[in-house]
Amino acid sequence: MVIFKINLAETLGKAHVEVHFQPVVRLEDRAVTGVEALARLRDPTGHLWTPDHFVAKLELAGLGQILTQRVATQAIADFTTRFADSDQVWLSINVPLDVFLAPASIAMIAAIAQGRALDPARILIEITESQPVLDVAALGATIARWREPGFKVALDDIDPETSNLCALLELSFFAIKLDGRLVNRLDHDPGARAFVTKVVGQMRPRGTKLIAEGVETQEIATCLQSLGVDYVQGFLISRPMQDLMLPA
Repeated sequence: MVIFKINLAETLGKAHVEVHFQPVVRLEDRAVTGVEALARLRDPTGHLWTPDHFVAKLELAGLGQILTQRVATQAIADFTTRFADSDQVWLSINVPLDVFLAPASIAMIAAIAQGRALDPARILIEITESQPVLDVAALGATIARWREPGFKVALDDIDPETSNLCALLELSFFAIKLDGRLVNRLDHDPGARAFVTKVVGQMRPRGTKLIAEGVETQEIATCLQSLGVDYVQGFLISRPMQDLMLPA
């Protein structure tokens, strides 16, 4: 694979990062309530690589913050162009745990948002699952700091195997996202349904949004709605796309 041979820092410096978006919709009426910014990397041959081919390598190389800055800059620019007047639509930006915990990251993304006159309250920071949470108390304190300028925070890709899940679900997240592999077992796995039912029962009274990722069939969407999950994203709704193609 070409991506494994290129200089990742040099590639980032040459603006090869692209951003595609995937809508998050409310099941009740299929209204777009958010869009998730998804990084793509175009290598020197012109091939476009998805995150599973490069994000982990960038994080291991200590380039997670650079990638986050590049994605946030492009995503916020595209989002404000398309959704400037849609106050009810949020923008999700994926942030690895170490970048999320770094104090400078809050000011970095706040400055990018300010430069585009985007209220931080319309930005949902998704803590990705690439690194386990070892210090839940420290994470809770950092979430509070992100919330001070108005950012919302989500926990990405939970399933029954998520480390420290019980403690994590006690934190003040705006949204919890259900892992797509879990979601697509719901039609045949009673354990998966029981897990989702438990999470919904714990989160709904707090007003925490539950978002199911990777939804590919109407059967799964119907099951999710019956279990009390209100928001979904996935190929059933839309594949990731470039900003100008996003629905209004």
